[in-house]
Amino acid sequence: MKWGPIAAVLVGLSAFILPAILIGLALAAFSEDSFSVFYDSLSTNSRVLINILSATGGLAIIWVYIRKKGGLKALGFRKNAIDKLLSRSVLGYIVYFATTLVTFALLALTNLIDLDQEQDLGLTSIQGFEWYVVFLGLVVVAPIFEEVLFRGFIYQGFKKVLPFWPAALMSSLIFALAHGQLNVAVDTFILAMVATWLFNRYNNIYPAILIHMLKNAVAFAFLL
Repeated sequence: MKWGPIAAVLVGLSAFILPAILIGLALAAFSEDSFSVFYDSLSTNSRVLINILSATGGLAIIWVYIRKKGGLKALGFRKNAIDKLLSRSVLGYIVYFATTLVTFALLALTNLIDLDQEQDLGLTSIQGFEWYVVFLGLVVVAPIFEEVLFRGFIYQGFKKVLPFWPAALMSSLIFALAHGQLNVAVDTFILAMVATWLFNRYNNIYPAILIHMLKNAVAFAFLL
């Protein structure tokens, strides 16, 4: 299948959903309870490790599709000056943060969205070594997987037939909807637009990964 919008959506959704479904079915086979009940009974470490395994499976699906179409370079992994990319990522985070503050302030005037609804990360009673596992899953693995999937693969699939703004809007909307909650979707949509602009501006996925890591690192700090 040619890498374009259709492949971006079909292969992308497969990478996002299929590993989680297969892991869920495998785990359910060892439990008399439903997967949701079984999942709720797991420790924080186990939940995060399942998410890491699912992300790894998603990356594998993308790699199988992309390996003969340019491999890692096609996904945006290119060698650039790391110090320059890091500074651009920090500036991008500032733009994202400021835009989010203004957007939420305006939305607060409308009462259309419950801005106080907390995002359910499935992380409760974190203790001891679990903090290191949560950091790995939330701050390292999740940004790499989601940026490869949504910027490196899905956005570029749309970009092959569309100008920047329509491709960025569509891929960012998919990214936002994938996070479920409406208030979280607003936040992640803004993040996605800034990350996509960085990706497109520097033709490199590292700034997008770095800004995503910065955002999740702040979220991790609030868990402490």
